[in-house]
This record gives sequence, C-alpha cells and structure tokens, in this order.
Amino acid sequence: IELAIQVFSKELELEKKEERKHLSTVLELEFLCKDGLTVLLENNVSPLRDEAGNVIGLFGISRDLTEQRKVEQQLLRSEKLASLGDMVAGVSHEVSTPLGAGLLSASYLQDMSEELTDLCWTGKLQLPDVKKYAGKIAKSSAMIVSNLERASELLNSFKNVAVDQLIIEKRSFNIRKNMEETLNSLKPQYKRTPHSILLECPDDLMIHNYPGTFSQITTNLVMNSLLHGFEGVEKGEIRITIRKQGNILLLHFRDTGRGMDEAVLKKIYDPFFTTKRNRGGTGLGLHIVHNLVCQTLMGQITCISSPGKGTEFQIKIPFHDAA
Repeated sequence: IELAIQVFSKELELEKKEERKHLSTVLELEFLCKDGLTVLLENNVSPLRDEAGNVIGLFGISRDLTEQRKVEQQLLRSEKLASLGDMVAGVSHEVSTPLGAGLLSASYLQDMSEELTDLCWTGKLQLPDVKKYAGKIAKSSAMIVSNLERASELLNSFKNVAVDQLIIEKRSFNIRKNMEETLNSLKPQYKRTPHSILLECPDDLMIHNYPGTFSQITTNLVMNSLLHGFEGVEKGEIRITIRKQGNILLLHFRDTGRGMDEAVLKKIYDPFFTTKRNRGGTGLGLHIVHNLVCQTLMGQITCISSPGKGTEFQIKIPFHDAA
C-alpha cells in the first residue's frame, strides 16, 4: 500500500504540473504479499477533478496480471521451442547438402587413391599418372574443405542462435553479427523463394543487452513477413536498418508486402489474433515481439502499414554500451 501511495503521489504531482497531459496512465507494479508470493498488478490511473476542473486526486483501477503473465511466459517458451524446432529441420536439410557434396568428393578421392596404389604395386606408375592424380586430389580436397566449412558455418550459426534464445543472459555482443547469424539460420525458410533480406548495420556496433531477445524479435518479424506479408506477392523485400542515435538504438524493419488495413493493425499485438487461424497460425508472433521490446528491452515499438504499401516496424531501445 505504501508503494502504491508513493507512486500515485508522484502521478498526482505530475498531473498538477500538467506534465501528464490529463491522460490516463497504465502502471504495472509488483507487490510482495505476506505469504511471500509476488503479485503483478496493472493500475490504470486517471485524474479526478472538481466542478471547476481542478485536479483533486487520482482514480485507479487495478487488475491482477500474475496468472496471465505466467501463461504468457509459458507460451513464449513454447513458441521459442517451436521456432527452434523449425530451425533444426531447416538447418539439418541445409547441412545435408554440403556434407553430401563433401562425401561425394571424398569417395572420388578414395577411388583415385586406390587406382594410384594399384599402379604402384604393378610397376605401371608413370609421371603423367602422378600429375593427373595431383590435379584431381587438389580439386577434390578444395571441394571437401569448402563444403565442410559451409556445414560448420551453418552449425555454428544455429548453435549461437539456439543458445541465445534459450538462455536469457545479458552480455556484450556485436549486433550486426547477431543479426547475420539469425538471418543465416532463417535461410532455409526463404532461400527457395524470390524474396530477399537486406541488412544495414555498422560493422562495429557493440551493445550490452540480451542477444537472444534480439534474435527472437528478428525471427518473429521475418517469419511474419514471409507467412503473412508476402502472401500473394511475387517478389518481396525485407530491409532491416539498425543505427545508434544518442542513447537510443533504432531498429527499423520494413517489408514490401501487401500491408494491413486499420482493423488488423489495431489487433496485431493481441495474443492469439491471427488471419491464418485455419492454416496453422498461432497469433503469438507479434504479441511476443511486443512483450520482448516493451518489457524485456524496455523499449517502444510502432507499426506503420496500409494495404498495398507494405509494413514497417519502428523499434526504439535504450542503448547500453558494451562493458
């Protein structure tokens, strides 16, 4: 109660100074109960006025969000695991291609070695045979190394993204590298489509924050564009722009998809709202993005869209220098 009084008193002072612009304010406060449990309350605060219009107090309505937040956390983890499951399927398919090519080159190299060994044992080995073998071994070795490096790159990207998304840990990281690894892990989802993804971000931009959260936000926004924004679009483009402006990190995500009308735009962050209810849509993707931006990263997110003109998400996050 004392905490509530302090917070409401501050709000009342702001109202009297006309710094709240006479608008209602929504505050989320955690309270510790006598039994040791923590309760999360959403408080909608509005000014009370007398007949002359003077502020004489505040009126607040509280709503218990404890269970709702627990369910949201469970859904978030389920969505993460589902996302990682799709990623595993895609990465395993992608890795099989370079591994298959590497295995084919290694088998060819083995056959050539056996032929050369036979020539040695029969005494028929000549200089042209050695030169021919040397040329083929160089080409086969280069193919093996190239394909194994590609497989290693895919596995490392998946490992980094998977670990960051499952372990919520604040640390210093290069945001461009984080984005590139995330987009690399998503390639199986769009590489066989005409759609493209462009990333504009300084190479040396370091930030101290939650890398897994950034990966999850990027993944959900990209998948939202691929599944919803580009439906019926022949060739779409996603452009992700990241830059620092003072003590704010700006992340702009824009696609050239079909856009949304005002009715859909008002509901995009609502849990379980989806336009693909009968086609596998969960309606949690953008709801999770909103919660991650506003609650985990303490930022702001704005969506601008209209039919036929694509969709743009403008995200502002407090910038913390790398430690």
